[in-house]
Amino acid sequence: MPRLCDLHRPSAVLGSAEWAFACHVDGRATVGELTAASGVTLHDAIELVTRLIRAGLCTIIAVAAPALADGKPAGGAAPPLPRRVRQAVPSVADSLPARPDPGLLRQILDGLNSLK
Repeated sequence: MPRLCDLHRPSAVLGSAEWAFACHVDGRATVGELTAASGVTLHDAIELVTRLIRAGLCTIIAVAAPALADGKPAGGAAPPLPRRVRQAVPSVADSLPARPDPGLLRQILDGLNSLK
């Protein structure tokens, strides 16, 4: 969750969009909730939070998952993220025959010569 923080430099310059968005940052709302409160898209909210962080006016605070009575996180453990499997991409050279057929080459050459 983003929250505003004390400025650690003499000044910061904010545009009107950053200023309007910063007015909604309270340290309790998630970026998703800030999109609804401020009326910006999720992409724009992420960009605005990034600009506020770079200006030194905002930081991200970690939020613990809500715990159940047994002390385990609600919903159980998060599933592992999918991993990208890199597959070899066949090149064009792999799909060409090792040696061209001489008869086919002769037909192509004869056809090209007939165009003259």
